[in-house]
Amino acid sequence: PTGEWKPLYANSKLKDVFGESIVSSYDLRNEIYKHIHKDDYDRFTQAITNSVRDLSQFDLKYRITTEKGENYWIHNRAKPEKRDDGSILFSGVQTDITDQKGLETKLTDRDEPYHLLFEKSNDAIILNTIEGRILSANPAAERMYGGTEAEIREIRSPMLFNNQEIVKEAIDVRNTTGKYKGELEFISKNGNIIPVEVSSALYTNSKGDKLSSLFIHDIS
Repeated sequence: PTGEWKPLYANSKLKDVFGESIVSSYDLRNEIYKHIHKDDYDRFTQAITNSVRDLSQFDLKYRITTEKGENYWIHNRAKPEKRDDGSILFSGVQTDITDQKGLETKLTDRDEPYHLLFEKSNDAIILNTIEGRILSANPAAERMYGGTEAEIREIRSPMLFNNQEIVKEAIDVRNTTGKYKGELEFISKNGNIIPVEVSSALYTNSKGDKLSSLFIHDIS
């Protein structure tokens, strides 16, 4: 009711982004707002205002600048809850989507052939870190899985396939040789098993991060 913002919990990742002061600040609103990228400031402010007013889900992708001057893309999702004293409690998660946004930047009209391959391919295409965190999935991947790209990104890429022993062997081959091609079993959202041919390769992005591409062809 007073308009004050007070953190009840912040994990180590949030502290890395906003600094230790995020958990001790008496002016949390300004502590957060000062990190919001100037081009996203108005969107962020309006989204917060709407969420507080309507008690609606806060769901926004925006840029921040850390205490160290590093720029990140954040996907912030939080649910507001009005408490008996009139205060509003936000509980949610912030996800670093910097790599995903970097890929989206590449998939523009400047890279029309690659953009068309990704968007129009009949085969599922998934881009992920070598640890298995999914960064992007094309429309064919959504159709094969039977869900949205956001749902696919919540899954570690190895868990999209049946028989984890065989999947581990495939990952070992890819990590050792830089590529893999073979037949696996894809698991859709509703649990259906789809026999597929998978081609995977490692590559390095402009930041020096090692990433992996998955091309998945239905052979049923």
